[in-house]
Amino acid sequence: MIYGMEHAGVMSRYAEARLYVVPESLEGPTEGSARLPRHIDWGPAYEYELTDPTDLAVMCERVLREARLREDLQVYLDGTTLRRLWVGSCCLPG
Repeated sequence: MIYGMEHAGVMSRYAEARLYVVPESLEGPTEGSARLPRHIDWGPAYEYELTDPTDLAVMCERVLREARLREDLQVYLDGTTLRRLWVGSCCLPG
């Protein structure tokens, strides 16, 4: 058995209660820098440099994890960039 898989298919109370949003498109920034709003990134104010692979990955992760509005996903995420990050970091088929 793979560690943690004994609960596969069973949603937690948090997952059942959490609201999920799906944007119509993901055409966020791909260059320059971005500063996330406090409702997404409540730590010390930080400007993410989108040309830095680590900054970009951390920013995308925070937006995916914390966004509650479609607009947040649309404004800060780029679909092509997400696909590139996912294919480059895991076993998804290219």
